[in-house]
Amino acid sequence: MCYKIAYLILYGITGIAGNPQELEFTRWPGIVTGYIDDPVTLKWTLNKPIDMAWSGNLYLESDVAKEVCGWYFTSFGTVQITYGRSYYLTKVTANIVHGQNSVTFIIYNLEPGDAVYSYMLRIMVTGEGTVIDRHAWIVIYQPPDEPVLITKQTPNGITIECRANSTSIMPSNIPDHLRPIMKYNWMVDKKFADRSPRYKFEGENGNQLILTNIRMSDDRTLQRCVVQETGSKFKKRVSEMLRIRYPPKLTVTQKPNVDHLMRGSEVTLECAPLVTSVYPDYTRLAQIGGTAYFWIWITARPLPRLDEWHWSYSLSNSTNAKITNLEGVDLTTFGNKVVLNITHITRKHYGVYILWTTNEYGGWKPGDLVLYLKPPDGYAPPKLVVSQIPATLITHEQQLRLECFVESKPNSFHFGWRNITSSVPVEIGCTYTEGNKCIFVVPKAVMFYNNTYECVADNGAIGSPVSMKKNLRIYGEPQWVRLDPENHNRESATGMSANFTAWIVGSPLPTPEDWKWSFTPSVYSRTKTSHPGGVYLTVSGHVGRLQINKVTWDHYGVYTITARNEHSVQDHKMSFTLIPSKLEFTRWPGIVTGYIDDPVTLKWTLNKPIDMAWSGNLYLESDVAKEVCGWYFTSFGTVQITYGRSYDLTKVTANIVHGQNSVTFIIYNLEPGDAVYSYMLRIMVTGEGTVIDRHAWIVIYQPPDEPVLITKQTPNGITIECRTNSTSIMPSNIPDHLRPIMKYNWMVDKKFADRSPRYKFEGENGNQLILTNIRMSDDRTLQRCVVQETGSKFKKRVSEMLIIRYPPKLTVTQKPNVDHLMRGSEVTLECAPLVTSVYPDYTRLAQIGGTAYFWIWITARPLPRLDEWHWSYSLSNSTNAKITNLEGVDLTTFGNKVVLNITHITRKHYGVYILWTTNEYGGWKPGDLVLYLKPPDGYAPPKLVVSQIPATLITHEQQLRLECFVESKPNSFHFGWRNITSSVPVEIGCTYTEGNKCIFVVPKAVMFYNNTYECVADNGAIGSPVSMKKNLRIYGEPQWVRLDPENHNRESATGMSANFTAWIVGSPLPTPEDWKWSFTPSVYSRTKTSHPGGVYLTVSGHVGRLQINKVTWDHYGVYTITARNEHSVQDHKMSFTLIPSKLIPLKLTVLQSPDSKLMHGTKLTMTCIAEGEPPPISFGWMNTTGPHPVDLGCTQKNLTHCLLILSKLSVFQSGIYQCMANNGVNITSATAEKHITVDGPPRLITVDNSVRQAQISGTTYFVVKIAGHPTPDLENWRWKFVPSKVAYDNATQPENVDLTPSGNTATLIISKTTRKNYGNYIITTRNKYGDMVDHLVVTLTPPGTPMVTVTRSPAGELMEGSEVTLICVYTGEPIPFSLNWINLTAPDQPALGCTQKNRTHCLLVLSNLSILESGIYQCIVKSSC
Repeated sequence: MCYKIAYLILYGITGIAGNPQELEFTRWPGIVTGYIDDPVTLKWTLNKPIDMAWSGNLYLESDVAKEVCGWYFTSFGTVQITYGRSYYLTKVTANIVHGQNSVTFIIYNLEPGDAVYSYMLRIMVTGEGTVIDRHAWIVIYQPPDEPVLITKQTPNGITIECRANSTSIMPSNIPDHLRPIMKYNWMVDKKFADRSPRYKFEGENGNQLILTNIRMSDDRTLQRCVVQETGSKFKKRVSEMLRIRYPPKLTVTQKPNVDHLMRGSEVTLECAPLVTSVYPDYTRLAQIGGTAYFWIWITARPLPRLDEWHWSYSLSNSTNAKITNLEGVDLTTFGNKVVLNITHITRKHYGVYILWTTNEYGGWKPGDLVLYLKPPDGYAPPKLVVSQIPATLITHEQQLRLECFVESKPNSFHFGWRNITSSVPVEIGCTYTEGNKCIFVVPKAVMFYNNTYECVADNGAIGSPVSMKKNLRIYGEPQWVRLDPENHNRESATGMSANFTAWIVGSPLPTPEDWKWSFTPSVYSRTKTSHPGGVYLTVSGHVGRLQINKVTWDHYGVYTITARNEHSVQDHKMSFTLIPSKLEFTRWPGIVTGYIDDPVTLKWTLNKPIDMAWSGNLYLESDVAKEVCGWYFTSFGTVQITYGRSYDLTKVTANIVHGQNSVTFIIYNLEPGDAVYSYMLRIMVTGEGTVIDRHAWIVIYQPPDEPVLITKQTPNGITIECRTNSTSIMPSNIPDHLRPIMKYNWMVDKKFADRSPRYKFEGENGNQLILTNIRMSDDRTLQRCVVQETGSKFKKRVSEMLIIRYPPKLTVTQKPNVDHLMRGSEVTLECAPLVTSVYPDYTRLAQIGGTAYFWIWITARPLPRLDEWHWSYSLSNSTNAKITNLEGVDLTTFGNKVVLNITHITRKHYGVYILWTTNEYGGWKPGDLVLYLKPPDGYAPPKLVVSQIPATLITHEQQLRLECFVESKPNSFHFGWRNITSSVPVEIGCTYTEGNKCIFVVPKAVMFYNNTYECVADNGAIGSPVSMKKNLRIYGEPQWVRLDPENHNRESATGMSANFTAWIVGSPLPTPEDWKWSFTPSVYSRTKTSHPGGVYLTVSGHVGRLQINKVTWDHYGVYTITARNEHSVQDHKMSFTLIPSKLIPLKLTVLQSPDSKLMHGTKLTMTCIAEGEPPPISFGWMNTTGPHPVDLGCTQKNLTHCLLILSKLSVFQSGIYQCMANNGVNITSATAEKHITVDGPPRLITVDNSVRQAQISGTTYFVVKIAGHPTPDLENWRWKFVPSKVAYDNATQPENVDLTPSGNTATLIISKTTRKNYGNYIITTRNKYGDMVDHLVVTLTPPGTPMVTVTRSPAGELMEGSEVTLICVYTGEPIPFSLNWINLTAPDQPALGCTQKNRTHCLLVLSNLSILESGIYQCIVKSSC
């Protein structure tokens, strides 16, 4: 066997070793924050894993103590921890593991004492002398002191300073840059202050808010300061109302008020009170137990009496609660000054004092004079530190004490401990005190001391008292403290759930694994199992709950719960018993409410699941009838329903299932007749004699009558009564306490009346509104009454404007206006018009068709003329539209009286009439005289009841009728049906009438009667006409009735939206789930998808809309919409077609860059641009130079551009390039008939066969093809001969060889072959850019010589993504037994084999070539030598 060996040598890369790293911390805690009773983690991270040669210490350092917690590794590789004496706590865990790179300490249940230390970790490496350390500090956050605001006026504006102190606990040696910072956030009237340029922030961390450019709009703005330490969850807020005052203005009244006075006359100048000064200031600071006073000087004449002065106190300006009686506060007057004196000051006195007064000329209102009493600077609530000694584990009968240290200015007058475990704290005080410490001693600890204790201190400062909690845990075995149920017995029915709960004390608490349960079955158990299924014991802290999800007879018996902890000698047991309960209703309908045509559900729930031994009856009882609906179980376990004769309706469904615990009846399409019954369910248990029953009643809500308001003035004030009647339908035997109640809600000028103490509510359910303490501000207020039955959706409203009048005041003008008259002189007294009386009253009642009049007497001189009288009409006081010309209304004057006469009254005349007049001295304005015309009591709009016969399901070609019953006073002059489905109602009237009924008959029902019908009645009363609707539904399969577009075709351009809409009739209407759509793509579709994206079908009632949000070419095609309902035999289809609105033939343009001489190795970009609609589907470049075009695709591509980038040109790429595009509709091709010529040295393209065999005297030729520009000249072609072994030894260049060039092709011809011609021929050429770089050798051999010939197709340079075929041919003897291709460039790659082969040929096809496949490929042929 012959071998051929190839070698590939790979040289390795070596690195340089580095120096070892020094041990150092990469991260350390620095400052660690937390809260009382929470855990914190101290973690130091190193740049190396922990080694067994390491050890360390954790130093706990404070001003008074130093503790050390050491650690080292034992010989076994585990860490040994050595704690300092006082810090040996179970609440500390260390995590130090060999091989990790961090040291962690976790401190559980933080206490104040944990924050007095700094924590320094020091690590030592044995044998190296390396020592490194880093500090950590713990800060325990606590709520800050109550902040206070101090307001001052400065030349720059108003400065508001917020002061608060931190109470957080931290070490004294913590670096300043690590200390938490107190942050101050300001808000003004709930808006952030930093959003206004008029606010500036100064002081420490912005604790001063400076308001510049003060305005009166700043008055009464609420300034709020929120303080919070960085990182803390605790916040405190304080707010204060800012008061801005105008400069004082004094209004003086002169008596007598004349321009000229006689000498010696007495003149009195009088004015309302006005503050002139306050001493010592508006704000005073005073300490607890002291005295403070405010002196206020005023200007007033006459001076207010002492009983005309008032004051109130509140904690702050933002507090609504005002106190007018506070012990130690006294108000005294001395002439024009008043003194507010506050003695025996406590912290309850600190706050805001508001003073106000008045005299007959006015005064100032509350809030104009505001005084502040505050504690002295430096006063602050106490600060507490709580600790437990010993801090370690406390077990039974140990002694312990709780210590509370207080720091307070002033000293606390109350200081001690209390137990706050229960809702009522229990005071403990101090067992004894040591300086500022209060100590509570427990001499012998037992578990009943396991409580939450609180230390409380009070020094009287704002923010006092303060407190701090301590949870005490004493360890011992468990004890039961509470049970549910307390008597240990629980009743439950089968099918229901049951549970038992037990509370325990013990420390540590038993874990969930330490709780167990066991069971002893009772006589009720069927299988006597000791562990029934469906029982779960869940434990949460100190509570254990035994839950039985669904009780069966096997669950009745005794359950024992046990618990234990590490201190238990034996299990602690508690037993409960589960016993069966009697059959009873747990819930029943009572009153059930609904509306016409709606369904209602009557559901009775039992405490046991329904058994096959049960049966029952549903009794329907009214004053005139009694129906029975019975039910029982068959032997197959299904329920049998027997209806009474007249109640056998398809609209009733019963739901009674064996094993469930409820009996349900559903009544569909409620009608008035359904509400005349009471419904009683009675259940009987066969063999037991058990009979139970419960009632239900149905109430059908309807809108109440139109309410009316009746206004009267009484000695108590003004009474406004709202009257209406319920029209809801309900049984006559419904209990009174279940009947719906008519509720009356009152509003005054859109505000709820119950928010003012001047309004009182009396009468039935508050239907009377009584206004007391009447003021002129009540004039023209709109009183509104809203009536609604409890639970009903129907509301009715009525409103009326209240008119308040002053008592008559007559202003008289005297002519001539002099004090003294000559005897016999003529004097004229004249005055403006004034109403003196109205007859018969301001309100009149009158019936339709009648007459009403109002007589008004006035006082006036001169009397107004008729043309100086005016009137207007409106429906109510709240109606803006005024009418000044109404038929039948006439105004007539008779001397000092005027008559408003209204004849031939219709309902349009009922409403409000306003009269006004004037003369040269004045008069009254519109609204001062208001008259009311109303219908008589008892007049009301009609009442309607609508029904459909039959009330059951209506299908095609059934006869039906709609009945409308009316009750009306007076009788209706218009009564009938109309179709209101469309926007324009269509009058129908009555097919015939029966008494008060109007009947509309449909002899043969079809779906086109599916409309909304309305019965209308009009009797002329206010509120008429009234109407009631009825939706008619005739059932059948769907039918299309309208389309958009009507011709089924929609044109749309790409990028736009499009929609198709279809209207349908059918009953019931198809649900949204019953609508579907499908799609068939057209020739314009790019991807031919049958479900393009962005298409949505939305259904609303009888309308379906297919929406295409953004049309693409894939959306053009046929859309089919289908719908069906329960009556459909098959889907009902409707098709629409979406077509493009424009088509433009494709046009291609080719650009080349650079458009100049191309050189070997340069870059060429050719761009193909497509114009037209639709854009191309396929788009790309082809090289058509050779006989087989090569598809080059696009280097870069979008919808309209295809770029071919040849980044490094070679001479092989000269040729013709063609761009082609196809849009699926029409095909447009463009060819750039430009030879791309690349200048460069010659390169071999192909040789027809590099090895040939020739016989003696024969002729052979080799054809060589090259690339390169310019083409080599004839004289530049050369050949050279190298003889083989079969040639003569002294072989010379044969003379029978000729090389003939022709353009880029050369032919080597060997004629009359001799032995001298056998060998290799080397062919070379050149042009002006250089020699041909390819080594071209052709071989001529004698016949029969074995040889391997290797070629590839195509020849020349290959492009990425193209395909090449490597061809290996063996000729000669013996026949080889193996042919194989390998890639010498990738020696690790397995042999490539052959894609196709026979005994002498091996073809390897490489598709979709990549740059990585470049290299040297070798064909290996194995044969016997």
